[in-house]
Amino acid sequence: MYHDTAKTGCDHRIGPILHIMTPSFEADTMQVSWSNCSRRDITHFLDLGLGKCLEDAPSQQETYSYPDLPPGAMYNADFQCRLQFNSTDEEMTVCSKLDEICVQLWCLVEDVCMTMMRPAAPGTHCGKRKWCQNQQCVDVEDPPPPVDGGWGEWNAWSECSRECGGGVAKQTRECDHPSPANGGLFCIGERARYKTCNTDPCPKEVPSFRAQQCSEHDNDTVKGEQYTWLPYFDRNNIYW
Repeated sequence: MYHDTAKTGCDHRIGPILHIMTPSFEADTMQVSWSNCSRRDITHFLDLGLGKCLEDAPSQQETYSYPDLPPGAMYNADFQCRLQFNSTDEEMTVCSKLDEICVQLWCLVEDVCMTMMRPAAPGTHCGKRKWCQNQQCVDVEDPPPPVDGGWGEWNAWSECSRECGGGVAKQTRECDHPSPANGGLFCIGERARYKTCNTDPCPKEVPSFRAQQCSEHDNDTVKGEQYTWLPYFDRNNIYW
């Protein structure tokens, strides 16, 4: 997977949202998300069947239960200061205004107000019935419920890969009915399916599929020379 740059066709950020495959993180990052390029590359990787290693059986250990509260609601700003500066000083406190910590957390370190250029964690108290979310101080509200994804309709079949002699057509669908949101599950099942097509034998004057594949390399230069590439058959009529 490539980094998101103008050269790869995806900018490293869209407004306040920084893409995960950005070459470098920035101090004003508010949200992170996968770019369309990364989504395409991951989908292509899985469609090739290269993600089978992800299908191994889970361990027998107990499933970890994620807390219902965001981290800032469990660890206040003073505690976050000690974490950021790797300190055990119980007297280390926040030294910035309460409504500013969502953007940048300033901490009193040995009587000096310092920052690591990081915001307070989501859920950190920043005012009366307010907490930090996406580097903004907002009213405390229940989070939106998760929405599990659902498969949309199958698209039309693609053109057959060959006009004769047996080819393959492909059909795809997207997990967008609805799209998963708020931590909901992605669709389970095949995103693509295939079928054979145009299975009638080709006329004798039409080059075989292997001959067509070989001829695609006729313009390649090998050790300074160009060759005409032809399929090879052994005596048992086996392709090599």
